[in-house]
Amino acid sequence: MGGRGGSSGGSTGGRVTKSTVSLGRGVTSTVYGVSKSPGVELQVVTRTDGRRAVATFYVPPSERGRGVGSKLMSAALRDGPIASISTGGVSDAYAALQKSLVRRGKAHVITDADGERLLVRGKAR
Repeated sequence: MGGRGGSSGGSTGGRVTKSTVSLGRGVTSTVYGVSKSPGVELQVVTRTDGRRAVATFYVPPSERGRGVGSKLMSAALRDGPIASISTGGVSDAYAALQKSLVRRGKAHVITDADGERLLVRGKAR
């Protein structure tokens, strides 16, 4: 498996880190973290058709309420839309974060031509 790493700046609780590895057959996994917040993780899987979905999202209780979850999701959304799963398979924390980002105008949900709901960076037009 190959891997790439990188990071981007931010002001809440450290820098966002990003590491991407191949899972084989054209599928990749990108894990976003925050340098000063151990245990905080957002994993996004990208399929061969380019569609992206959250596989893991976790913010330890000691790190909640500090904006690190929003920081991770914002970094992931800069890389492209993410499938928006509205029922089952998603933590309550992810669902709450998604609603918060939409309410604050940081992201919006669209439905693509295949009927899949996607979380997209920015305000709805």
